[in-house]
Amino acid sequence: MKLPNFYDFEPLNRVKQRMGIPRDRYGGLDVEIKPARLTPEMLDQLGKEGREVSFKELEFLPNGTVAFGGVRVLVYIRDRSAFAGMPKFHFASCATLVKMHNVQKIDRFVVATRMDGWFDMNITGLGQKRSTKTRLAVCKNCLDRLQYNGYSHNHSPSAKQRMVSEFSIPQFFEKYPVSLIETKPRYNSDNAPINDYTDDWDKISFEYRQSVQWRCESGKCGRILAQVQLRQYLHSHHRNGVKYDNKASNLMALCIECHADQPDHGHLKASPQYAAFIALNL
Repeated sequence: MKLPNFYDFEPLNRVKQRMGIPRDRYGGLDVEIKPARLTPEMLDQLGKEGREVSFKELEFLPNGTVAFGGVRVLVYIRDRSAFAGMPKFHFASCATLVKMHNVQKIDRFVVATRMDGWFDMNITGLGQKRSTKTRLAVCKNCLDRLQYNGYSHNHSPSAKQRMVSEFSIPQFFEKYPVSLIETKPRYNSDNAPINDYTDDWDKISFEYRQSVQWRCESGKCGRILAQVQLRQYLHSHHRNGVKYDNKASNLMALCIECHADQPDHGHLKASPQYAAFIALNL
């Protein structure tokens, strides 16, 4: 069957005219071919020795984490000189990772999903190459990029080092799952619960704020509001905006000033409580 010349195809041109589109206006056709999903063998490789990739194969997700082939991954440099210190591993699109590529012109990285904290390394220099496994520390810029568990460069050196040493890869992948494939929605329009606080919210909120020693977890201020008269100014915020999702991983203690800076929470700035808190000048 021969296709018509759509430039002169009157039925199409009349439809375009009714839609307000000029008769001589034609759009382009851009086809995006996404890389294939990883095979079971490749997924197994990521969970063991890792897989070498180029920088352009890395995908930087909107939440700041890094993916490869539809899987969230850790990233590191496997080849290291014996005269240099051990590299850090990365989980976010931090300044260090980008700088390594742009400034140092490094284009070979290893992506992995291994949970036990051991990384395959090739140590070069001294006339030979030695392959080994070693534990690497997490990148502080990655922690700051996501403000992971409240981390901030503004914290004291000892506090930052403590958070680095306490970083858990399994806990990271629990909060940011390896798989990027969306699961089937749990609810539909008929059975979805109303997005409202649960009946025991006051108790849950109190216990969560108490568990973090009444400290604001925004990473910007770190105020401690443990005094009884100040506790009202520390709120429990739902990270995903679902008010009935009270998992500890979904909660975040925020002073009312930091809470008001969260998306869709600007209305708090018009409240008497916000004004009273600001007046305290803590």
